[in-house]
Amino acid sequence: MPILFSIIIPHYNIPDLLRRCLDSIPRRDDLEVIVVDDHSDPAIVDFDNLPGRERPDVTILRNDSKGCGSARNKGMEAAKGRWLIFADADDFFTYCLNSMLDKYADSDADIIYFRPLDIDSEYYCRSSGSFARSRDSRRYFDTCIKDKKKGEKLLRYAWAEAWSRMIRHKFVAEAGIRFDDVPINEDVAFGYTTGHMARSVIVEQHCIYAVTSRPNSLSQWESEKLFLSKVDIFGRKERFLRDNTPYTFLNRVDRSHYMAWARLVMNGSEAGRLASGRLKELRLLGPTAYIHFAYYAAKHIAKWLLGRPHPKLN
Repeated sequence: MPILFSIIIPHYNIPDLLRRCLDSIPRRDDLEVIVVDDHSDPAIVDFDNLPGRERPDVTILRNDSKGCGSARNKGMEAAKGRWLIFADADDFFTYCLNSMLDKYADSDADIIYFRPLDIDSEYYCRSSGSFARSRDSRRYFDTCIKDKKKGEKLLRYAWAEAWSRMIRHKFVAEAGIRFDDVPINEDVAFGYTTGHMARSVIVEQHCIYAVTSRPNSLSQWESEKLFLSKVDIFGRKERFLRDNTPYTFLNRVDRSHYMAWARLVMNGSEAGRLASGRLKELRLLGPTAYIHFAYYAAKHIAKWLLGRPHPKLN
């Protein structure tokens, strides 16, 4: 039977959670799983017994470079399926996956978006607040119920992550779309570029994917390198939306690049100058940037007065 579905999972130092993710994937003759290990530490990971080696439907690769983006790209290059499905090793799939694969196997759409589910990785209760990684996308799915056209546009342009969707392999290959090779938010440009170029999309309210939150995930780290990356990635996203979407849509832009820029400038390091230069290159160092800087500076000063200043970035 030909392979219809390729599930691609980058992995780094979390074999137990990778096992959970793999166990949630149904075994089907038309499905392959590609695990790309991203230079895990041999002291933590036993590569001879890495989860998945016992399954004939799982292929394990080593990333030539380093970073989740390059790992996803390597997985895409090896994929044989008609559909690409991306997952993080610390997340897992729901029981709906099997039936949804059957439902959309022959779809003509380029992308099928599925509503994600937020779960605490340890307690398996629903994540909420700042720990809910899919809180924005859930609002976009809610909008689809009330206004399909508006909600679909939000999913195409505003939803950054690559998980909880099926993407036609031929569409991505012919468009030459790849993930950024960056330390964090590697799927942001992939998300809005595929959304912009897709000829047709489907919005499915069933949940096939559980997005987990845990304190040691990369999204919880803070460093100058990661903040510089945010300035570039989300700055490019705003520039793209300014050039390709109506101005009224810009109120949905993620403004974290301005906050990251302000944090770097106030950190008083060379990284602040580099971040300012990047915003200037993108033609974004204007009133909006300075308004966000003033807002961030006010919060910083208030925390300092309360004796809770931000720690220095490393």
